[in-house]
Amino acid sequence: MNNKGFSGFILTLLMLALMLSFTIQLNENKRTIKETINELIKAEMGNKERTIIENNLDKIIQIKLDEQINLQNFNTQTAKKIINQEIYNYLKNKTVIQKINGSKTPLTQIFLNQNSSVQLLKSNYLIYAQYVYATNNTTTKIKQQIGENIITEFVLPKDYSKTIMRVI
Repeated sequence: MNNKGFSGFILTLLMLALMLSFTIQLNENKRTIKETINELIKAEMGNKERTIIENNLDKIIQIKLDEQINLQNFNTQTAKKIINQEIYNYLKNKTVIQKINGSKTPLTQIFLNQNSSVQLLKSNYLIYAQYVYATNNTTTKIKQQIGENIITEFVLPKDYSKTIMRVI
């Protein structure tokens, strides 16, 4: 009879150990799922910030081109400097210029002026305005810090352009 009691005790201990193991594994799985959800939320926040940067950049250029048209300013150098000043003010703390060799430098208005152009043309019936940003040997990376450990990154396309045509 003593063997039956001892066997039952061992079986009970094994069952308790198995249940404890399952509980530990379940808690570990819950923690992993929670961490994964948190990372997905952070990634979505990064996508949102990147989209906001893209949209604001487009909006800045659109507004500044419209202003030049409304002012009847067809001096392309002046218009380019005005637009690039506004872009620089928006991106200055968020952007680095990365050269092909890997070196990085901060964004400057001089760099924007050297790597962009503005076209402003007027005919009898139409005004054409275009801003073009084109770099050969560099990538313009816009980085936005989100929280403590996440940085979202947006690369400004090498042949970015924004065009407005207005019938007059």
